[in-house]
Amino acid sequence: MRLLHFLEYDISEGLIRFWRRYLWLIVLVFITCLLLDRASGDYLGMYGESWSPLGYMVNEFWGQRPFHFNQNTPDQFRLPLAWVLQYILLAYCIGNYVEEDMHGFGMQLMLKSRSRVLWWSSKCICCVCINLFYFLLLYGMTYGYAWISTGNMSMSGQQIALSLYYGEEVANTSMPELIRMAVLLPVLAGIVQSMIQLLLSLYMNSAAVMSVITFILVLSAYYGNRFLVHGYAMACRYYSDSLYPQDEVLTTAFGIPYLICLIVGLVGCGYGIIRKRNIIW
Repeated sequence: MRLLHFLEYDISEGLIRFWRRYLWLIVLVFITCLLLDRASGDYLGMYGESWSPLGYMVNEFWGQRPFHFNQNTPDQFRLPLAWVLQYILLAYCIGNYVEEDMHGFGMQLMLKSRSRVLWWSSKCICCVCINLFYFLLLYGMTYGYAWISTGNMSMSGQQIALSLYYGEEVANTSMPELIRMAVLLPVLAGIVQSMIQLLLSLYMNSAAVMSVITFILVLSAYYGNRFLVHGYAMACRYYSDSLYPQDEVLTTAFGIPYLICLIVGLVGCGYGIIRKRNIIW
């Protein structure tokens, strides 16, 4: 029951109190979907095709392939801005709540209950709840946009559109696999990011934490590595690149257990830190 008391307070102060921040996500989803329509509308219209909700979701988490510097072809590194903003907004929605709570009523609850484990457990559960709400809103808005703009409410039937826009390999991917790439793994990556943010908030101010999160996102967009968390939130990383066949192709079979293990490990790391942290008592 004490955990529920902690959790009720955390959800109220960490989620509900900052509800206005989620309005920015609605704007971002609308702009991202609108830009996809403008970029592909005429092309798909020639074939009588339109995007399904899953097609929009794949676009939102398509990301970017690793950058390769070549003096003979001096390509510039282009940051996948919409993708990066989705995760920066997630970090913004969590904000500096943990930092504030360490010096506010949450600390009083910890002192009263004399349980650091309960305090940290509540923060972790609240972190997961924030992520679930954030991505439910993101996917709900995407689904709503697809329904309003195309009238398509089915998650299937996007093979031709995907083939025209992303290629045959993507179009031939099964719908369950696409859902894992564009829905499940981005959520898990978001939870890992938020857990890292919670841990950093124990030692850094919010500006420093946001700088670290932004650096991790840019690093993940620039490099391709199976151990970079946010790589699993980019659908393009699950497909081979004909120009750079040496690039490592990610798999959902490795990504799902890997991210889950990271979440468990970060929760355990937080327990160890908070138990040894020098606070009032």
